[in-house]
Amino acid sequence: MTTKKLPMIGIVALLMTFAVSCGDDIQGAKPMDTTNGEGEGEGEGEGEGEGEGEGEGEGEGEGEGEGDDPGAAFVGTWGELLNLPIKQTGIPLIKTQVAIGRTYFLNTITSDGQGNLTISQQACKIITKLQLPGNNLLVPNAFIDGLEPVVRHVTVTSNKPGTPFVSDDVYEVRGAKLKNPTSDPLPKNDSGGKALPCDEASFGSECDQDNDGKPGMTNVLSGMLNCKIYVVQRWHAQYDGEVVDEDHIAGSVPKNFSEQRVLGSNDILCHAPDANTTAVNQKCPDIFYFKMVRLDKGATCEDVMALTNCDDKPNACDGDDTYELNPALDDPDDCD
Repeated sequence: MTTKKLPMIGIVALLMTFAVSCGDDIQGAKPMDTTNGEGEGEGEGEGEGEGEGEGEGEGEGEGEGEGDDPGAAFVGTWGELLNLPIKQTGIPLIKTQVAIGRTYFLNTITSDGQGNLTISQQACKIITKLQLPGNNLLVPNAFIDGLEPVVRHVTVTSNKPGTPFVSDDVYEVRGAKLKNPTSDPLPKNDSGGKALPCDEASFGSECDQDNDGKPGMTNVLSGMLNCKIYVVQRWHAQYDGEVVDEDHIAGSVPKNFSEQRVLGSNDILCHAPDANTTAVNQKCPDIFYFKMVRLDKGATCEDVMALTNCDDKPNACDGDDTYELNPALDDPDDCD
């Protein structure tokens, strides 16, 4: 796998210098001179030259017209980091904290031929940095495996640096089955018992999306509290970025929100039916961002995670310029 190095960013991408070089025009070969007489040679030469010139000109024009897609340069496989913090309240013992969620995606981008891109984002890993030291939140592999790809749309006008890369506002619901994902309330379930698989559950109810026999999706807490919690979630995000160069895209996430409800836990101390989340982007806009790096065809989630050192330091997930999908160095620890 080969990628190019991207400087770390905050709310906007740091544009890199980019030079476009145009190749020399390729001239068609001249017809070979004949030796069958001056008149005959001139006639054959003119006829052959005109025919070849017209044919080549028409062919090149048709080719350029068919391939004139401003989105073609983005088609392929990309790795992505999406960095979104939330403020959590109503948590037992801790009461209030800020959590920064870092989701790593393996993206597949296609184009309709007119610059309208479709991005299928398959989650590879979610690493959550909690505000209080000594507390950890593990998002299990079963949680990740249960997530469906998020589909996002972007329209681009060119592949030049500085070209806007603005997406639609995309919603995702986890651990619940809602008829209207954007507005239906998240369900409640204080029992912590079993739940139906999502394809069998009725609308408006929680469902066992990670297939572990518990309602919603299961996360694992350790530190001041040690337990498994069963949650339903809804989040949405809209990208407002730019093309950095042919292999990098980055920018801010000005429109976003995360919502979570705790359905139950394997330990009563961790049960928090009144827990809530609120946006913090008005106070900490610099840490709502995304960045994407082009990967080789056939790349996997292992290739995405190879661009970050979060596996080595999952709680801190420290920024480091040698890893292209590390979080920005200036992420604040406190976003109150």
